[in-house]
Amino acid sequence: MTLRTERTYETAVRMHFGGMILDRGHWQVTKTGDIVLRSDMQYHDLPSDDLWYLSVNSDTLADLPMIKARVQDFLERTPGESFPFATVKAIHRHPVRNNPQKTYSAFTCFHPSPVRRQSLQRLLAQIDEYLAWPDKNAFHFRPVTYKSYVFLVDLDAKFPSQKEQIVQFKNRVDGLTGSQIPWDTYIALTRERFAEETGRAEPFKTAKPGWGWFR
Repeated sequence: MTLRTERTYETAVRMHFGGMILDRGHWQVTKTGDIVLRSDMQYHDLPSDDLWYLSVNSDTLADLPMIKARVQDFLERTPGESFPFATVKAIHRHPVRNNPQKTYSAFTCFHPSPVRRQSLQRLLAQIDEYLAWPDKNAFHFRPVTYKSYVFLVDLDAKFPSQKEQIVQFKNRVDGLTGSQIPWDTYIALTRERFAEETGRAEPFKTAKPGWGWFR
């Protein structure tokens, strides 16, 4: 992530064949020293009481009034106090950018468990509140110093908690060797080190079967 002096920022990811811009927008520092990123591309998701949420991006944000109408219609014509997640997921489908033959749903789940009627009923009011919420695209971070590193704690995250984020970062730093830098965390880098890290592609990794990809 680059925080520019003119108060714009850009977040990119380094991959095998180059990089990709994930986010951009404007940033500011609050009176308490926290950093607020106001994104042009990303939005907070709409959580539920169950193990699902409504994923919001620039496309599905525009769909929210339509999603509300479809959920309301679904509840009026569908009996029952709970519904299979696959059924709820089908309420909304949005074309994939650059590939309109494929679609995806804003309804996303941590585990495909049944969706309660009352959760969908609550969603109707949540959508109205969300559309009126001025900070739906504002993300808050707090700089914290540990040893020679300054890193950002995500103040909006429910999991891991702020305390857990700090503990995890300290454990990563304490386990470093040589010129390694902590992974999976925003840390302050010199201009030279930043250019070095972002100017090269990520090398291919090997995987341990059953455990996924490792750094």
